[in-house]
Amino acid sequence: MFANSKKEDLPATVVILVSMVVLLVTLGIMVLVPLPSGTKLQAKYKSDMRLVNRQTESATAGAKLTKEAVNQMTWSGSLNSISTSALAKVTDLAKTHKLSLDSFRPQRLGAAGDLPMQPYLLNVSGAFPDVVGLTKDIETKNTKLAVSMVQITASDQGSDKVSASIALVAYLTPIPPPATTKSGTGTTVRGTKNG
Repeated sequence: MFANSKKEDLPATVVILVSMVVLLVTLGIMVLVPLPSGTKLQAKYKSDMRLVNRQTESATAGAKLTKEAVNQMTWSGSLNSISTSALAKVTDLAKTHKLSLDSFRPQRLGAAGDLPMQPYLLNVSGAFPDVVGLTKDIETKNTKLAVSMVQITASDQGSDKVSASIALVAYLTPIPPPATTKSGTGTTVRGTKNG
């Protein structure tokens, strides 16, 4: 077959022989390896779907728990009612610790990521251990207030009387963004009309 071949035909002949060997190996694999059955594929699909459903349920339960935890630590309602409630809680704690509540002032609204917050500045005076106790109780009692800064200065040289400025934060319940809807002439996305 190849006896009459010329030397210049040798590379082409090698390529043809290699191609024939590859085709024979491919044919052997196709014949010897069985095709997966439909029942195996369905069983794998069902198994994968069960796994995805379990993971989805777990993520949904985790999101629900997180939302409940956030709702327990955030305020809802008008800023006026929030400030009034926060002042009442701080006043009760100051009385408990025998402190003089000098001032309680709301500050400019802010945000921590997507979580809106209302900061307050609280000024109290009294014994140092009582100021520390007030700060601890604000953080640990169910006040929904967080202490973000404490600054203490001595009032008298010879006593344990101090004046303290305590920065508080009331985190507000986040407002969910408006849903994306389609209208006849354009698309409304987060309250703005496009198109």
